[in-house]
Amino acid sequence: MCDTLYAGSPFSRDGTSWFAKNSDRDPNEPQGLFLIDRRGSGGQGPDLGYAFALSKPSWMAGGEAGLNEKGVAIGNEAVFSRWKSRPDGVLGMDILRAALTASDTARSAASFISAFVESHDQGGNGAFKGKLHYDNSYIVADGREAFIVETAGRRWARKRIVEAATISNAYGVTDDWEELDPVTASELAAGNDRGNWTDRVENRFYPIMTQGKRRRVLTRLALESRRGTLSLDGALSALRSHGRSLPSRRGSLAAPCVHEGGFPVNNATTASIAVSWSKSGEATVLWFSGSSYPCISLFKPILLMDGAFVPLWTKYDHHEDSPSAYGHWRRQLAWIRRKGAGRFSGSAAFIDRRDGAQLELEKLVAEAEKPGALEGEGLSRLRAATDKVVDEWQDGNAGF
Repeated sequence: MCDTLYAGSPFSRDGTSWFAKNSDRDPNEPQGLFLIDRRGSGGQGPDLGYAFALSKPSWMAGGEAGLNEKGVAIGNEAVFSRWKSRPDGVLGMDILRAALTASDTARSAASFISAFVESHDQGGNGAFKGKLHYDNSYIVADGREAFIVETAGRRWARKRIVEAATISNAYGVTDDWEELDPVTASELAAGNDRGNWTDRVENRFYPIMTQGKRRRVLTRLALESRRGTLSLDGALSALRSHGRSLPSRRGSLAAPCVHEGGFPVNNATTASIAVSWSKSGEATVLWFSGSSYPCISLFKPILLMDGAFVPLWTKYDHHEDSPSAYGHWRRQLAWIRRKGAGRFSGSAAFIDRRDGAQLELEKLVAEAEKPGALEGEGLSRLRAATDKVVDEWQDGNAGF
């Protein structure tokens, strides 16, 4: 299960907008953050071959969340409609990847997803082990505007986000939809009824199991608590929330940060990202965990500058399906299990060290965004400083 959030410029002091996503999947499923180069036009259809960053489970082509060279971010959620998904249908993660290659704005990404599901069956097996078939909802954002797109088979509803929104594993668009697929729109017109989208399409059993509505409330409350002051710390706090659970509690789907060991569904937050867009639109930063459990993870920065991705941490291989990246993820999981590290988010000493390292990385990003900062030896110096912060963080974890 997963959670995705967006908060527009009114939520920050400096006009920055924020997007963030927790990917909750099988605890043993590796996930890496990869940079896919620009390809040029695919020659057919709407594929424009844009470069993009993709948070990608190891066994699939698609991804859980991503950011393309145009500054468009997308995150998807599993939702469950009253129409049965097709076993041979298209995975929502594959739709997400396709939208990243084809979209230069959030609005065009929303249109792409809507058009795609009208003409293709959704489904496929989205599980690392076993079987799980579902429909999808999305937040698409570009720093200027953002949209929620919810799908049910070949149907869809979408609406523009006003200031902020969060989504999880439950439908949330009601009678506030702004656009609908032609079939649903025609049905409602025939009945002279605006209609509640969620009531019309949702299988009401699954939200009880996934607790998606509860997590959606928690992430929205986390954003509202930082209204006017939201920063990286606030965005990550929403992802790191355990709700009313103790940090060491295993397996609860009742809060965004999920630790393994749950029943009947054993999930864990296996990867997380956050994206910020400056008010001017000139500075976009992607922060990624590269590991499970955002509550005990350090988020590393990748700059998006003039359409190019510039990682500041050099000791991570961003080539697609890199064994090294998946190896890093597995080593972090081994540390979590060996140390029982989920409980560390209840340790003041650990949190102080985590937040101190995160602040140092924020300072380096702020320095990198200054005019001319990456010229000459500037980029090498900033990368060396970033590597030092991350190395010290990882070395220090041995003591916990």
